[in-house]
Amino acid sequence: MNFGEAGKKLNTHFFEKVIQRELEKTPDNPLLYTTLGDLYFSNKNYTETIKAYEQSLRLNPDNPYALNNLAWLYATCEVETFRDPEKALVLAKKAAGLKGAPHIFDTLAESYYANGQFEMALLAGTRALETATTNRGYYQSQVKKFKDAVKNGKSF
Repeated sequence: MNFGEAGKKLNTHFFEKVIQRELEKTPDNPLLYTTLGDLYFSNKNYTETIKAYEQSLRLNPDNPYALNNLAWLYATCEVETFRDPEKALVLAKKAAGLKGAPHIFDTLAESYYANGQFEMALLAGTRALETATTNRGYYQSQVKKFKDAVKNGKSF
């Protein structure tokens, strides 16, 4: 059943409680913290998102998903106070070194872009497009954005 916004809040609350209960049983499970971070991110609770991803990375510093998702937040967050392009780039580089997936290359490209390194953004964005088997239209639009930034010398 679809209960609209109220249903979404109930589902979010339910899933958060389930994850919290699992964390009580296995507090050293980095994947649970990554999942919790994803849940918080989807609800735009960025403070808790960062805490959850950082805890996941304390437990497993080589978790490409937590690295990637935290890098995405730092590179693109709609709330500027949460943006940290330098941290985003460090995290995204590490994630890309661990797992060569299109969405991870895309995060790397966005991180370069956020740091004004447009040619590097274009290279990483092109890599994302080359490895993508789905969502190719999205990756093509990203490559176009990076090409335009290179051509126009876009600055922040």
